Amino acid sequence: MATSASKTERIKGNHFLEKSENEGIGYALKKGRLQDAIRCYNRAQNLAFNHDELASASKNLAKANWKLGQLFRERNEGRVLVFFHLREAIKAFDVSLTRGEDCKSEEWKADIWQSLALCIEGFLDASDEIEDLDERIKTLMPMIDILHVNVFIVRLHLKIGNSYFHDGVNKIHADGDFARCLSRMRDCYYPIQEAKRLSGNSDYEDSEISVLEKDVFYTTCTAESVQARYCGSELLETALKEEENLNMDIVWDVIDWYKRAVILARELDLEQEAIALGRLGHVYNKVLKLRQRSKTYYKKSFELVESMKPRTFFTQPWYQEIVSTLQEFQIEERNYDEKEQQKEREKRLEAIKEEMQNLQKNNTGKIAFLIYVYKSFPPTHPKWEKPTDEEIGSWKGIDSDSDKMEKVEALFKKAITYYHPDRISVEEHGEKWKTLCEEITKLLSAHYETIKLKKQSV
Repeated sequence: MATSASKTERIKGNHFLEKSENEGIGYALKKGRLQDAIRCYNRAQNLAFNHDELASASKNLAKANWKLGQLFRERNEGRVLVFFHLREAIKAFDVSLTRGEDCKSEEWKADIWQSLALCIEGFLDASDEIEDLDERIKTLMPMIDILHVNVFIVRLHLKIGNSYFHDGVNKIHADGDFARCLSRMRDCYYPIQEAKRLSGNSDYEDSEISVLEKDVFYTTCTAESVQARYCGSELLETALKEEENLNMDIVWDVIDWYKRAVILARELDLEQEAIALGRLGHVYNKVLKLRQRSKTYYKKSFELVESMKPRTFFTQPWYQEIVSTLQEFQIEERNYDEKEQQKEREKRLEAIKEEMQNLQKNNTGKIAFLIYVYKSFPPTHPKWEKPTDEEIGSWKGIDSDSDKMEKVEALFKKAITYYHPDRISVEEHGEKWKTLCEEITKLLSAHYETIKLKKQSV
């Protein structure tokens, strides 16, 4: 039986292909032999009499183009030539696979399937070297029309979607360009939907398509949050600088924009949520002068920052404003509390004014003062026992005897315990008695300190 014209050309092509793989041949010779093989395989493809011949010729044509594309890539012969031959290889592999479906063995088809997958991966890897995204997409998009196998078309759609996605992420994080980021996220919609339609993946939730779709959603929320914050800041600047009188309607619009920024970023982008909360705090503090409301937003922002540790934002102006403002609030509150406490203290001291005068009047000596206090203001401490006249008589004069300083120290130590305000119940003895005991304790403590110093000097 005579050999078909297609097979004859295929045999010629195989001869050139084999020679191109000889060791030691130069680049020009290898390129020439691969080009000769491609011409033979093209003729074999055109002369194919049936699907079997067409599938075989297409397979060989694909492998020759694949090898030539790889050769050009290794030699940096130019992007156009590389992608042309890789594209021709993928096209021929696809024809081989579809035409050989009914006439080729499973082993043969498996080999073509694997080769096509590897060739597509090589094409996608080469496309990563194209820095300009629009040019990269122009290179990838035509491949979708070439292929007829859904799994590979899905792979291309995912590559395109991921390219758009990563470019958008770079725009928002590196440049703060929310508009370009949002544009890229919208560009992701078509390839994602096409990949979903073609994949028929029952495990969609765990698939790469699902991951990309969620990432796009999260990044869209982040970009829209930044956009909302930007709109709010622009309005605020208008309200503060360009309006002669403060327009409160604009201020409330600003607050609405910042709240929208918070909601969009909530639990998706903690940094953007923290920034937006800080801006709300700024408006309530600097514009509306509602310090308590401002403090609430600043604290929420600060808590979010703390939850992001070990990330730090010390150099960020928005974080520095939050920290410095919260510190101002703390100082103000502390000063206010001290003033309020002082006012309360003055009221309490006014109630014991007469007793204080008597205490100061009788504070003439250590033991004399202690005896006066015990007699005039006997402690309510449950363990206190009123000293007898004999005991009191034995105390007199011992504070001037250096040998008896330890006894004096012990007497005052017990007295401080009996009068200490922490042991006084306001409910049981009243606020006046607690205040009086506090002042007595101070006077007793002063004497106690001088006794200790005197002991040390002896």
